Amino acid sequence: GAFAQEEDAAAQSRESAAMDATATQWSFQVAYQFMPDYHNDLINGEPRSPGLDNYLQLRVMAPIPLKKLTILPRLTLRHYEDVSKQKSGMGNTEIFALIVPKFTDWGTGRAGIGPLVTLPGNPDVAKE
Repeated sequence: GAFAQEEDAAAQSRESAAMDATATQWSFQVAYQFMPDYHNDLINGEPRSPGLDNYLQLRVMAPIPLKKLTILPRLTLRHYEDVSKQKSGMGNTEIFALIVPKFTDWGTGRAGIGPLVTLPGNPDVAKE
């Protein structure tokens, strides 16, 4: 009983976890960014080049709790539109896995390390 109460007191609140990218909870994010026209935005007297315009992003994080550590794998997929070149397609796909040892997870914060793998996307729209 007392141990469970201590554990609950140290646990991260749902409100805090919702804003924490490293919280040990499932997370689904969908984002869309629309870039307006910047023809009047000048750099040294010259208009900016259009570049990539819009993107749609899906990010999924699914925690894997183990006895001595937690693995927080995160998958990010992006679809880009380049209006100036009339091209669109999948950008680079990122797979990140934060490995958090239990002794570095103190409820309201945590520390860990992990690999980031970037799979190349469509060369017409993928960013480096």
